[in-house]
Amino acid sequence: MNWGMLGIFAALFIGYCLPFNFSSWFSFLNKINDTLVYGILCLIGIQIASTEHLFDQIDELLLMVGVFFISILLATAFAFAFMSRWLSVRAEGGQADGRPKVAYKETLVVLGSMLLGLFIGSFHIFPNSLSVILSEMFLYILILILGIQLKLSGMTLQQALINKQGSFIALIVVVASMAGGTIASIVLGVPLFEGLAMSSGFGWYSLSGILMTSAYGPVMGATSFLLEVLREMTAFIFIPLMIRQYPAFSIGYGGATTLDFTLPAIQRQGGVELVPVAMVNGFLLSIAVPLLMAIFTHL
Repeated sequence: MNWGMLGIFAALFIGYCLPFNFSSWFSFLNKINDTLVYGILCLIGIQIASTEHLFDQIDELLLMVGVFFISILLATAFAFAFMSRWLSVRAEGGQADGRPKVAYKETLVVLGSMLLGLFIGSFHIFPNSLSVILSEMFLYILILILGIQLKLSGMTLQQALINKQGSFIALIVVVASMAGGTIASIVLGVPLFEGLAMSSGFGWYSLSGILMTSAYGPVMGATSFLLEVLREMTAFIFIPLMIRQYPAFSIGYGGATTLDFTLPAIQRQGGVELVPVAMVNGFLLSIAVPLLMAIFTHL
């Protein structure tokens, strides 16, 4: 474990253990969190634009995104099909006509933040070294806020583990993603731990992008970012189409986003009874992202 990995653990722990009541600051913290996310994505864009011979690597980048995406998707689908006999999640409420327009708007804003960074970086007026320092600072603040938000969610680790279905779904997602990442690593000839790190984003594009950028460079960071954005967009497609017939898979594939961003869609399409399951899944995977990626990127 090096100082970068220790810093991630420490920031998450400090945020979760802060003894103050931040409930009145919840909306303010969300605004800070959004600003940091967009800032990090813009800085990643600057770092990508500063990479020499970037366009010579576009084919490789898109190939990696495609292979990892398909491998993780198929591994996850197979895992949930195999484990379905032990899952008792049912979608009995909700409505089938909801459309996640807000989600698609948010996706455009996310992509726009990185495109802005690419535009700024193309002029080489922003020092790349400064973008690296700022992105790491933003990362630690983001992790600290994550710890606070996890505490504000009102859910403790003990409560999360009591919900067996949500915990079981999160475990299946982790194992399936690792399997998919391993297969993709073999196909692409990528080092195993690098592939496992790439498959540990669970839909959290900003954090996975900056961690992969810090560990392996902006091209791998861009690959991770695009992979997780694609995962989130696919989750929003799967939820209305599949949640009634395959609720566990629909929740699990949403990854860490089921604690917040995809949660309203899950509630609307599948019913309120799925909310605790989705929150536990998202809660555990939100913790798993920084921990697993920190471990794999430093092995």
